[in-house]
Amino acid sequence: MWEAGCEIAGLKRLARRHTKRRIEMPPPANEIEAMLELHFEALLVKQYSEQTIKARRNQFKVFLRWCADQGINSPRDISPALLERYRGHLFYYRKKNGEPLSFHTQHGMLVPLKRWLRWMAREKYIVQNPAVDLELPRLGRLLPKHALTRDEVESILAEPNTVMHEV
Repeated sequence: MWEAGCEIAGLKRLARRHTKRRIEMPPPANEIEAMLELHFEALLVKQYSEQTIKARRNQFKVFLRWCADQGINSPRDISPALLERYRGHLFYYRKKNGEPLSFHTQHGMLVPLKRWLRWMAREKYIVQNPAVDLELPRLGRLLPKHALTRDEVESILAEPNTVMHEV
């Protein structure tokens, strides 16, 4: 099990605490998952909501699965080149219906990853942040889903101006 070869400070403490808390998730399977749990705990201490933590967990599922497929089990194995490959993976990833992930979704999955790696570097769990130069997908501007029709605009403009201005 990962606990035997664990060199990162705090992971054994986390493993002990994990059994005391009532969490539906299984204990971490490797160092990456354990470091994510420490990060989520730090977010709770900073008063992030349970919903935010739950959303972050979901955003990391794809990354954790991809890392497992790549044989990456330790945060020390995460490099800038690996992150670029992961960004490419998200670009080519297809949902169950065959559609690609939107750029907003890709962006939303990479931002928490960058924040986690920045946190690990700041807390000295890793020597340097491998995501410091990772470029995020550009987000285009979205148009409103419902625009007024010409008749609706004319109807609004035809309304009398009932606002009284003070002089």
